[in-house]
Formats: sequence, C-alpha cells, structure tokens
Amino acid sequence: MMRIHLPSNIAVVRKFIAVTLFITTISLSLSSKALASISLDEIVTPNMLGVTLKYAEHKIGIPAMKEKIDELGFQRNIYELNGCPIDMGVKNGEVVSIGMSFQPNNGCDVDVSGVMYKPSGVVKGSSTTFKDYAWRGQLHFTDPQMPTCNACWEGLFYATIDGFSALGNISLKLTAYGGPESSHRAWKDMLEKNGLSYEEFEKLPLTAQDCPLRHFDEQAFGLLKDTKVTGIEYGRSNMEPQPLQPQCSGKTVHSLMLRGI
Repeated sequence: MMRIHLPSNIAVVRKFIAVTLFITTISLSLSSKALASISLDEIVTPNMLGVTLKYAEHKIGIPAMKEKIDELGFQRNIYELNGCPIDMGVKNGEVVSIGMSFQPNNGCDVDVSGVMYKPSGVVKGSSTTFKDYAWRGQLHFTDPQMPTCNACWEGLFYATIDGFSALGNISLKLTAYGGPESSHRAWKDMLEKNGLSYEEFEKLPLTAQDCPLRHFDEQAFGLLKDTKVTGIEYGRSNMEPQPLQPQCSGKTVHSLMLRGI
C-alpha cells in the first residue's frame, strides 16, 4: 500500500512565517530606497502649496508623525523624511504652508534659490541671513514667547514677509535662534524702550492688523539683518487668517509649542 507523507502543521507554519518575513524584508528595503531617493527640495518648496493633502503625502511617501488642529483652524502635521522634520499646514484638504528647520550636519537643508534675487545657482537655506530675503518685502519680526516669557532672552524667533500677486502670493516665514548675546536681545530691549513691556505683550493682537510690533520693523531689521536663518516656511498669502503664524501675538502657536509640533 502506497503511503502519502503530508507535511506536519508545524512545518507548514514555519514555511509560512519564513515566506512572510522574506516578503516584509523586501518591502521594507524597497520602501527605504524609495524614501532615500526623495529630495527634500521636491517637498519643501512653494510648488507644494495648493496641492491636496493626499497628493502631498503620496509624494512624501509616509504618513504624518503628529497631527494637531490649532486655534485658527489649521491642521498642523509633522513628517520625518530621511531624519528631517517637515512641517505642513492644511486647510480644507489642501496644503497651505510647508517648511522645515535646517540641520545641515544631518543633511537637513534645502535649496532656496527660488526665492532669492537673481541666484547664480543652488543656494542652501542654512547659508542665508535675513537680509538675503529683504528684496521680497519688509521683514516683520515676531517671537513665539510673546507674551508668555518676561525674562527669556534666547530661543527661536521669526521674520515673516507678506506675499503679493507679483511674487505668486507666497509668504515666507524665516526662523532664527537668538542667544543671550545676540541681536535678538537688542531687539527686545529696543521694543521695551519704546513702551512695549511685558504687559503690552499680553495685549498683542492675533493678526498683523494693528500689530504694534510692525511699527518697529525697520529698526529691528537694522539690528537683525545679519542673523543666520535656521529654517524656512512657505505659505499662501491670499487667505485669512494667514497660515504662517504667529503674525503678532505668540498665542496662536503656544499650544503647538507645548505639544512639540
């Protein structure tokens, strides 16, 4: 009588696990290679403004690490592409802002020649200062710590540049770091000497309209123009409220700061 030897259940399970692990390993390898081939210059660019969130995430290739709806109704997403954090603002399913912080030693840098004046080639964002962007319009300086900190003389602060139709309705937010001995402190001292004390910071409006900080932008630029830029964010200017925040009071970004987004 002929005997038929059937594999045991254990053998079948082992083979199934081995095949599954093999397929998973290949998939992860292909995914990693695909992500590595995506250039940050393709993502952190004004060209991403106005595309759908679905398309943007397809292009990035990964889902958001963090998501948060801010006080102004914008969805704020954070992605990590090749070890570099990317910030995205979304409204009604469309990308309305996108940016990143520069970490050139880790490869986190982008070409900003598209918003430079007559660039002669690639211009890395980490090599620029505030004055390199002044041709686009007046820089408006804000500090996310206003009004939460009365005695903080260091940390991130921003310069925003309003966009208009001739420049594609693209606004910019430039990030910089101010230490105790930097011109950031001189700017804060100048504001205080002109009557903007901690009590006045508490009264700052959320929008740029009637923002007292803007009365001193020209003086601030004289103090801060050579400050190194440590991050950039592009935003649509033809909408209200503006996606690039803060425009005046730091209250619009306080919840995001507390949640690390």
